[in-house]
Amino acid sequence: MKGNHGSDEQDGEVAFETELADAIPEPAATSPRVLFVGRDDVFGRVLAAWLAEKGWAVSTLPGYREALTGWAPVRADVIVGDLEGAEMDGIEFASRLAAGGDAPPVVLTSHVPGVRSWRPEYLAKLGVADIILRPCHLSDAERVVAWAAGKAK
Repeated sequence: MKGNHGSDEQDGEVAFETELADAIPEPAATSPRVLFVGRDDVFGRVLAAWLAEKGWAVSTLPGYREALTGWAPVRADVIVGDLEGAEMDGIEFASRLAAGGDAPPVVLTSHVPGVRSWRPEYLAKLGVADIILRPCHLSDAERVVAWAAGKAK
């Protein structure tokens, strides 16, 4: 059922459609690939649209459980998700993914100011490349994601 806000509801799922998404060109085969995890992450959706507009190949998965196995076919250079998650949090996801071996870096987003004080060595042990503190400018978030994607190569 089409709503006034550009959403389409089918089988209890809400898919967001924007005219912007139709205007974004297909990324080149050599474009960096980013996987966004989370259905309800507004910042993630906005950042995904920003990166797609900048030429990134953007994929999404609804949750961390799906991403534990679903990241491999995407061949993501970096995975982005919220620190908080419905079925598991971003730290647990990053730790499980890192324990599995050759996985891309994970960048988490959070609105909790205290997470910026977490030491990089601590984050690395947990499998987290970096944390983006929201709100922030999208170009700053893009730099963090690009840095993390470069670590995967």
